[in-house]
Amino acid sequence: MLNGALLLILTVTAGVMDENGVTEDDTEMQVVGILILGSILLAVIGSVLGVITCFQKDKKKILGIIGLALNALTVLGGIILIMI
Repeated sequence: MLNGALLLILTVTAGVMDENGVTEDDTEMQVVGILILGSILLAVIGSVLGVITCFQKDKKKILGIIGLALNALTVLGGIILIMI
């Protein structure tokens, strides 16, 4: 959930920076872009951990399913954001 919130904050920050006239070549915009990619990578790692939890016998599967769903939505949202 924190990763999704971070991605949302970074997206809003990039939008505000773009409206203020910051170009893609500026260092601040590049840092925001790297943080967005890092957030997506973190969500991919969380998705893998969610899948692993789903296949463990002694763990609650509902927590793995919830984690997998939230991280998958974050990855999908990040990919859509990059495509835009």
